Amino acid sequence: MTKENTAHKLIASNKFARVNYDIDDIYEAGIVLSGTEVKALRAGKATINDVARLSGVSKKTVSRVLNNSPLVREDTRERVRELMRQRAYAPDPQARGLAFRRSFLIGLVFDNPTAQYIVNMQYGVLDALRDTGFELVVHPCDSRSAGYVDGVRQFVARQKLYGVILIPRVSEDQALADVLAETGCRYVRI
Repeated sequence: MTKENTAHKLIASNKFARVNYDIDDIYEAGIVLSGTEVKALRAGKATINDVARLSGVSKKTVSRVLNNSPLVREDTRERVRELMRQRAYAPDPQARGLAFRRSFLIGLVFDNPTAQYIVNMQYGVLDALRDTGFELVVHPCDSRSAGYVDGVRQFVARQKLYGVILIPRVSEDQALADVLAETGCRYVRI
C-alpha cells in the first residue's frame, strides 16, 4: 500500500473524520500530502476532490449530487450529502461560474433614499434566492448623475451578472433598460 493510499484511508477513517483536520497528526502518521491537500487541510476546507475521494465516487458524481441530477442512485446521493455535511463542504461560486460559463450573481440596482424600502427589497430577493445557488450583489447609484447608466453597465460587466433587478427610480429609465438589453443581460423592472 502506497503512502498516498494510506493517507486517503486515514483521512477517511474516524481519526481524521472531523471538519478541522489536525495536520500535525497527519504528518506524524508519515503521510505525504500534495500541496493542494495541505492548503485545504490548513484552511479547514474540503474540496470537491476530497468529497469524491472520501465518498468513493467520481468528481462528476459529486457534481451531479450538487445539481440534483436524477442520474445518481439515492443511497449514493445520501452518502455524498452526508460527507459534505460532515466536511462543511460548499461549492466555490467562482469555480462553479467557470464550469457553467456564467455567474451565479443577481444584481440589485437602486436609487432610492428610503433605507427601509431597500432593506425590505433585499430581504425579499434573498428569500427568493435561497437554495437556488444564486447570490445577491447590490449596486446603489444616483440616477440623476450624468454617467450613471454607464456605471451600471460597467457593474454588470465587471460582476458578470446573470441578471439584474431594477428598483424604482432606475426601473423607470428606458435608456438603462436598452443598455442592459444591448449587453445581453437579463433584467426585471419593479
